[in-house]
Amino acid sequence: NGVKGTITTESLTTAAGAVFTETLTDSSIAANSIVLVSVGNGSNTAGSPALTTTTPAAGSVVIKVQNIHASAAFNGTLTVSFLVVN
Repeated sequence: NGVKGTITTESLTTAAGAVFTETLTDSSIAANSIVLVSVGNGSNTAGSPALTTTTPAAGSVVIKVQNIHASAAFNGTLTVSFLVVN
């Protein structure tokens, strides 16, 4: 719990064009919070992660990341950094 941080996903094999969904549980998030998110490669060396949506709720935020690469699937972890603005 905190207004900022970085999480690492499990190892992913999200196909090209597909969407990965991560739910972050954090008591500092309210339904009307603004949650700023950036996505990067952890151990992943293939595919192209792009943030698509963030949907805050009381105590959590749903983060969707799409693999926008034309053909390559993810092959490792991603890092998701966040900042909660209330």
